[in-house]
Amino acid sequence: PGDTIANAQQRLLTKEVKAGVSTPEFVAVVEFSAEEHRRGQEISLLHACWVDEDTYTGDGRFFPINDLPSDTYSTHLKLLETVRKRMSLLNHV
Repeated sequence: PGDTIANAQQRLLTKEVKAGVSTPEFVAVVEFSAEEHRRGQEISLLHACWVDEDTYTGDGRFFPINDLPSDTYSTHLKLLETVRKRMSLLNHV
């Protein structure tokens, strides 16, 4: 309660991305049914940004959107496909 999209974005970028990023741009609303998502029904407000890999301090890895690992979660694939389509429309892929 009382949270905002901007605050949630900043919290996620700080805790999870751990790198400099461009301003997040709204992409789409993506819905998951209870059968599709392990946490139950979910609505994602999908935003995308560019990451400055030189400032990355986390311990994960980044992958090209057209060359994702075979064990990528199906829910993440659905989100990333939405981003890929949007980027394609903008001639970024």
